[in-house]
Amino acid sequence: MVDLNTLLTKEVDKAERPKPIPVGTYSMLIGAHKFGESSKKKTPFVEFELSFIEAGADVDREALAEVEAQKPLSERQHSATFYLTENAMFMLKEFLETVGLEIGAGRTFQDAIPETRGQRVDAYFKHGFGDKGRAYAEVDEFKPVVTD
Repeated sequence: MVDLNTLLTKEVDKAERPKPIPVGTYSMLIGAHKFGESSKKKTPFVEFELSFIEAGADVDREALAEVEAQKPLSERQHSATFYLTENAMFMLKEFLETVGLEIGAGRTFQDAIPETRGQRVDAYFKHGFGDKGRAYAEVDEFKPVVTD
């Protein structure tokens, strides 16, 4: 939880824009999920909380060290949102399969979604650019965890 007093007593010139994590693959742990709806179109969604476990071999270590100087990877989180519409349900299905859940005949999304908690998944992050050219990290693809 954010302490408002700590934030407000910070010196203005010390506030820095957070650097996005470097491009590459990260091992993630799936935490809680929540249901909601988008603010504009009121489209229902399910959002999964993802915690970083470690960076993959394809992540630039020098760039990662710069990012971790601001905030360690172990303290960072990301979310994965899947819209719940007829045309988008296949993406949620693919995510559940990638996580390694058994998806068989008669299995419902309602049954499968809670089983994601505590599962691992690899996520390939790329950089996107928002308003005013600000870079941010976003998941480009989820991959099954490969064990040696």
